[in-house]
Amino acid sequence: MFKKIECYFSGLYQEIKQINVRASASLGGAFLIIGLLSWILGCRSAHLASFYIMPRCALPYFYAHLGWAVSFFFVGVIFGGILFGCEKFKRKYSIKIAFLLAFAYFFSLCAHPIFFGNLSPFLTFIVLLASLLFCLLTIIASIRAYKLWTICPFVYLLWLLYNLYTTLAFSFVN
Repeated sequence: MFKKIECYFSGLYQEIKQINVRASASLGGAFLIIGLLSWILGCRSAHLASFYIMPRCALPYFYAHLGWAVSFFFVGVIFGGILFGCEKFKRKYSIKIAFLLAFAYFFSLCAHPIFFGNLSPFLTFIVLLASLLFCLLTIIASIRAYKLWTICPFVYLLWLLYNLYTTLAFSFVN
């Protein structure tokens, strides 16, 4: 059992050494900028307070937007790490994983404009559910090829679960 754990951590260390930090950070910044553009195009959150009662589980606006910004950057880092840090024999897996992660990112980009622009929390719940599904498919697809890029989407999955719960609470409260 200790040998398997040691082998797992040595494989994880090898994947960390192969990360192209510059490419991953630049893709993380690009994903963050795209996320900020979706917020600007989506609508301001000031309209929400006049229409909805905030559920107890909802974070204040500043912390929620900070969490989304960190998640957008984190998804970009994962995306860059998968595409630019793999060997040739893992290229087939990495393209599939990046494709699924891109769909999860796209649906999470749509959540803010739908929630704040259209003021429809249940439709946002459905969009975040689709994003969660693609994030789960990303994790399942990455289990064979990667150790690190299987662990990292779990953090994004937890953030999506929290937002899924919050949008459902908005739907029930209001």
